[in-house]
Amino acid sequence: MQAQLWILNLHQKLPVPLKHEDHYKLRPSPGARIQYGVDHETYVYQLALDMGSAPSFTEMLELGWKMVACWALSANINVKFRLVGPWKWSGAKRVMEG
Repeated sequence: MQAQLWILNLHQKLPVPLKHEDHYKLRPSPGARIQYGVDHETYVYQLALDMGSAPSFTEMLELGWKMVACWALSANINVKFRLVGPWKWSGAKRVMEG
């Protein structure tokens, strides 16, 4: 997802300019050995939003109820964000349903 965003940014094809976001960063305790990390689910969803690859509920309804349930209940895996947007892939629905 990061590579997809990077490529779109290089080609100046992002739907909106990127803005600084912090909501996906983990907040470790002061004594923690590792002081940086991100919540993968939130981070990947933010990347998809930035690229225009995060499908809306109504877009998912057009694909059927099985896809709506899969979309709503599954983890934020890359294929979930290949259903719409600049990296749309015709096989993404089949992978999600399987």
